[in-house]
Amino acid sequence: MSTEKSPLNPEQRSYSRKAIAIGITVCVAISAGGYFVGIAPALAGLVERRGQERELADRKTRSAELATELRDTRQRLVAANKELAELPLRLEPASAVNRRINLLAGVAGEAKVTLNEIQPQSAVDGQHYQTVPIRVVGAGSYPACAAFLHALRERFPDTTVQSFDLQNAAPSRDANVATFRMELAWHTSPAGK
Repeated sequence: MSTEKSPLNPEQRSYSRKAIAIGITVCVAISAGGYFVGIAPALAGLVERRGQERELADRKTRSAELATELRDTRQRLVAANKELAELPLRLEPASAVNRRINLLAGVAGEAKVTLNEIQPQSAVDGQHYQTVPIRVVGAGSYPACAAFLHALRERFPDTTVQSFDLQNAAPSRDANVATFRMELAWHTSPAGK
């Protein structure tokens, strides 16, 4: 028996080339279809997932920054509330105006000034407190008027002197008495507190 191969005739060769070309075309089509159906969407999903992972990492970083900022703000709030609680100043209600007038008269007597008029005005609402304007008119020597101002500042930290006018119409060595007029602003607790 002979195992020789017979050469292909031209028709068979053409058929063989067509079959190879068709096979290659089918392989390319299957590869392209596989790429567009499976690989391209998978790559797009991978790119999208990596973008989402970056965004998640950025958000986690921002969240950590905000948590630190919140912790710091809470610590500052606790410190501020502690300072506020330790302040000796406690605002009184505007309804205690008669008590305040009596205290002002007592301080004036200690300073040796004479009060001719103490006239409180209506309270003015502010965001955190009310202000009660008080007009005070009186007379005394220059040292007595200075002592009165000093005592006001020392004993009434909730009261500010808005204006102070001191006049001596007829100064002399023997009669050194001046008249004064001052506008005070007494800061009180807000209405309803």
